[in-house]
Amino acid sequence: MAAEKVLVEYAEVYRAKKHFAAWPANYGLWTWGGEALVVFADGRLGSQGDLHARDRSRNFPPRQARSKDGGRSWSVEDFQGCIPGGENLSADEHVVKHLQSGPRLRGRRFKQLMSPIEFLDPESIFLEARTGLGKDARSWFYVSRSRGASWDGPFDFNGLELDGLATRTDIVPVSSDHALFMMTCSKPDGEEGRIVCVETVDGGRSFHAKCWLPYESDSYSIMPSSIQLKDGSIFTVVRRGRGTNENGWLEAFKSDDLGASWHPMGRPVHNTGRGGNPPSLSLLPDGRVVLVYGARIEPYGIRMKLSHDAGESWSEEVIVGIEAPLPDLGYPRSALLRDGSLLIVYYTNQGAERFIASAVVRWPSG
Repeated sequence: MAAEKVLVEYAEVYRAKKHFAAWPANYGLWTWGGEALVVFADGRLGSQGDLHARDRSRNFPPRQARSKDGGRSWSVEDFQGCIPGGENLSADEHVVKHLQSGPRLRGRRFKQLMSPIEFLDPESIFLEARTGLGKDARSWFYVSRSRGASWDGPFDFNGLELDGLATRTDIVPVSSDHALFMMTCSKPDGEEGRIVCVETVDGGRSFHAKCWLPYESDSYSIMPSSIQLKDGSIFTVVRRGRGTNENGWLEAFKSDDLGASWHPMGRPVHNTGRGGNPPSLSLLPDGRVVLVYGARIEPYGIRMKLSHDAGESWSEEVIVGIEAPLPDLGYPRSALLRDGSLLIVYYTNQGAERFIASAVVRWPSG
């Protein structure tokens, strides 16, 4: 399938000198017509490692940015939620041990959600968070009914007893009180990771593990992005790899029974570069599936593929993001705007600070 022709409009979401702002995929992006909200981590530049040039001796607190004009301009806000165990949210792996929240949260329980979530209500949004990665990781969630002006939580995933739960926000609403959560857990050997489909049928007041997705013991399978297709099936693409020094890839799975079983759908992307990069899926109004991902192979940047047949086949790559000199980029989130265009938010670089950028993708008429 040939590459799609697109029109792209870029904007800077958040950029500060000597800062390391990154990883929207670890948090979330939500849209309401022409309004959008994204959450990301904001740290400081440091010495160059194998991939990241982050200062591990400084905190990576969450921040959020809001657009009210369809991604053309953005304002930055403080994250208005309680961060347990310190100042970092879903970022323990990026800071030194004494700044990590995980050790401070051992044995601590969070409150349980009392008022059920209306999963089909666009004014109720859900953010998943975690400590670090591996066997000691633990996770919790927040709910906002004010478009992120405030966040209730943290709440425990009540009833879910899984070791090494290191989840990022990935939810498929089924009905008002029924939803599937695609989560990353540690493997039996304690290393990250494998993916489990988790279900709630009471609006988020209790959860249970429904089905493990296939995985291989010599590699990781993490950071799913999932949607419900027009025929009701669940489609997910996961980040695959074998470590920071080897090239990663993206792998797809589909469930025809609301997550009770899964069958493989091949590799939409065979090479996402050294260390890999997570996917972001969206469903266009006409039924096309859009897959967005960061490429840590030259030319470094954000790329996109489309499927006209529910993930059976894919178009050629479309380079979406402005090319970057370094592979320290990606972790995109994508969501539809009112006019049917696709908003993508990601982190990137121009050789110095890491910053948050956005791209609005439109398809030419006719």
